[in-house]
Amino acid sequence: MSRLGSDPDWVAVTVGQTFYRLVETGCQFNYAPSAGEIDGTSAPQCELIMGFDRPTERERQGFQEGVFEAVLVELENIPFVCIQFGQTVTVDGQWQHRKAIGWQECPVHPLAAQGYVPPAPLPPQRWLLSAVLVDSETQRVTGIRVVSLSTEFCQHFAQVMNDHREDFPSPAAYAAGLGHLYARYGVGEVVAKGRVLAHCLGGD
Repeated sequence: MSRLGSDPDWVAVTVGQTFYRLVETGCQFNYAPSAGEIDGTSAPQCELIMGFDRPTERERQGFQEGVFEAVLVELENIPFVCIQFGQTVTVDGQWQHRKAIGWQECPVHPLAAQGYVPPAPLPPQRWLLSAVLVDSETQRVTGIRVVSLSTEFCQHFAQVMNDHREDFPSPAAYAAGLGHLYARYGVGEVVAKGRVLAHCLGGD
C-alpha cells in the first residue's frame, strides 16, 4: 500500500483496488509542497501516475521490479520529466537489458503546480517519488512503487522550475504551448529532440 496526495488529504492506494480518481492513458509527474510547508522549505511530495490500457505482465513486472530511469529534458522552453523502466534478463546464459516500459514524457511547470517552485536539496537529501501504475481500462491499480531521486537530479529540477516560472502568463497559455509542441513531435521524440539537463537511476 502507498499514500498519495497532499496532507492532510492522504489517500491510501492498494494494488487491485480502484484508483481514487479517473486516470486516462498517459503519464503524469506531479509535485507539491509537503504538508504544512507554507514557505516550501522542505522536500516536495512527488508522484508519478502511469495510465496504461491493459498493461502486460512484462510492463507490470518491469514497473514493480525493473530499473527506474529518469531524465530531465527541456524542449522549446517546456521542461519534461521522462521516465522508463527496464529489466535485466538472461538469454542463452547471457545477461541482457531490455526495456519493459519505454520513455513516458511528463511535462512539468510551476503553473501546473499553482506556481510552486521547490527548494533545491542539499546533499545527501533525496526526494521520494511515489509511483502508481493504473489500468486505464478498468481503473484498477496494478503496481505501486516508491523510488528515490538523486540529489543532483532534484537540484536541476528545482533550478529548471525557477528558470521557467515566468515563461507563460497563464495556465491557458502553457496548455497552448504544450499543444503546439505535441503537434510537431510524436511520442518518444521529446528525449531525442530536447536538451537533457539531468539523468537519474532511481533507487528503491
